[in-house]
Amino acid sequence: MSFLNSVFGPTVPAVDVVFLKAAREAGQVPVLVDVRTPEEYQGGHVPGAVLMPLADFAQTVDQLAPYKGQEIYVICRSGARSARACGILADRGYKGVNIEGGTMAWVAQGWPVE
Repeated sequence: MSFLNSVFGPTVPAVDVVFLKAAREAGQVPVLVDVRTPEEYQGGHVPGAVLMPLADFAQTVDQLAPYKGQEIYVICRSGARSARACGILADRGYKGVNIEGGTMAWVAQGWPVE
């Protein structure tokens, strides 16, 4: 069990950035949502990630309706805010998948950001 799952409960599925990268390359990630602030996002984000700040997430989550029934991958800086966003998704009937380690882990791998 990951640290985040021990804090947020087993209803928050999580994967690491290595899995995310491989799944994206295989075309298995319909959408990647970045829940950091606009300033953090502008400072560098995983290519193709869609900005939906956590502060507004509960009000904007229904923009993800086209992905309902699919896994929605959620990333932040380290994995804590994205876990909270996954909880909001679960409450609304979506399937959120938290990216453990977040953008920091992506960058630590040496992979590019936009």
